[in-house]
Amino acid sequence: MAHTELVIITGLSGAGKSTAVRCFEEMGYFTVDNMPPALLPTFVTLCTERATPVEHVAAVVDIRGGQFFDAVSQALDDLDQGGVRYRILFLGSQTDVLVSRFKEHRFPHPLHAQCDSLLSCIETEREILSELKARASVVLDTSVETVRQLRGEVMRLFPLEPESDQRTVFLTSFGFKYGIPADLDFLFDVRFLANPHYEAELRPLTGEDARVQAYVDADPRTATLEEHLGRLLDFVLPELWAEGRRYVSLGIGCTGGKHRSVVLALKLAERCRERGYRTVVQQRDML
Repeated sequence: MAHTELVIITGLSGAGKSTAVRCFEEMGYFTVDNMPPALLPTFVTLCTERATPVEHVAAVVDIRGGQFFDAVSQALDDLDQGGVRYRILFLGSQTDVLVSRFKEHRFPHPLHAQCDSLLSCIETEREILSELKARASVVLDTSVETVRQLRGEVMRLFPLEPESDQRTVFLTSFGFKYGIPADLDFLFDVRFLANPHYEAELRPLTGEDARVQAYVDADPRTATLEEHLGRLLDFVLPELWAEGRRYVSLGIGCTGGKHRSVVLALKLAERCRERGYRTVVQQRDML
């Protein structure tokens, strides 16, 4: 039977736990925010005993749990006694940085009702979390880290198996007259290429047909565009992977989304597969 591996995300308020748990979710972990510590052993059991076990779980445990947080030490002891494989990621930051973040985002500290100042809240939280920090597997100081740098650190320290951690490129061909897809990272307009729509014998075909591909390839600008886009992706994609990204969405648009954009999407997909990336192609408006 597969065993559930648990990552417990904890640390100071404002140190980046929300960013970290979103990163775990994107990596393929099942995530839970603000988990009462006493429920951790039961939750792991539920994940393990499912018909299809949940093998990778990340749960945020912090002082927002209020009185429930007092049970964290006992919960960790129960996990140890049950042989549960778990790691604790503790996120901290310098006091002045935390003060600045709270002022910038204008949200109250979870302990604001118990303390007379923000500084007092931060120092009280440090004391409460000191035992948990001592049991942490990984301690990260996010004082000078950007969101992207923190994501990269999480990706590097808590990777899944290679087959589950494969970088993915989503390629979508579309027609501008039907609207631009909403979730693109990069958008390329290929409407300047020769248009098969104006050839009667090609009009009913799609960019997957060899005759349409030959027509588009006959435009000398097609090869130049393919080379420029390919070189751009060869530079950009490794940089995005290095910053913790797991997927990138590319849009290729022509007028109707049936001919030119389809041809270019297929060309770029082939290049991405040659680079070893998992590649998913959606021809949104082809038919």
